[in-house]
Amino acid sequence: MKIKSKYLKLIILLSNILFSFGFLIFIYSGFNKIQDYDSFKLNIGKSPIIGENNIRKLMYLLPYFELGLGIIGILLFRNIFIKILLIVVFLLYTFYIYLVLYHSTNIPCSCLGLSKEYSWDFQFKLNLIFIITFISLLITQLWLRKKH
Repeated sequence: MKIKSKYLKLIILLSNILFSFGFLIFIYSGFNKIQDYDSFKLNIGKSPIIGENNIRKLMYLLPYFELGLGIIGILLFRNIFIKILLIVVFLLYTFYIYLVLYHSTNIPCSCLGLSKEYSWDFQFKLNLIFIITFISLLITQLWLRKKH
């Protein structure tokens, strides 16, 4: 079955836009953590899941990792590997949220950036939607590449 060129271009365009949006989320998140670093340090220090040694490492690495992933992702948004990396990082964040929600006695404040507007439960569900969308788009893109 041959897919019409205009539909193929539309699917690829939609996929690139949605993946770029995912990378923009990381740019925003990393920048927000750097901008309000004291608040970020205070909040991550209250995490019931992450050990104290890991918290110190994450305090310094996480904002720059997010910012770097977002920038590299925007620059290389057509690269399959970078899209897979985005999905893996979303999975890790979602797993962390799951642990906080369902295996922690103390749920910390989500007081930075977009997180302050939404509950942990909402963030968990939203991340699941992103993950399902990204995986579907990636599978579709791989299938289309194979067909053409």
